Amino acid sequence: MTMDGKRLDIMTHMEDLTQFVGDSARGGLPARELERGVWTRPLQLGHDLEAAYFAWPASWTA
Repeated sequence: MTMDGKRLDIMTHMEDLTQFVGDSARGGLPARELERGVWTRPLQLGHDLEAAYFAWPASWTA
């Protein structure tokens, strides 16, 4: 699926989240900051998906 000519890649969002958790564990990020980061990323994905939904069908391609 694309949005405004830009591919919406859900796996990229998941890889970013996984990388963030790994980096946080290695870097000793406080749990409260980890929690904020863990929830911010899915919220961004939801925002991107909702924007794509409202742009349907003009900007989506199979």
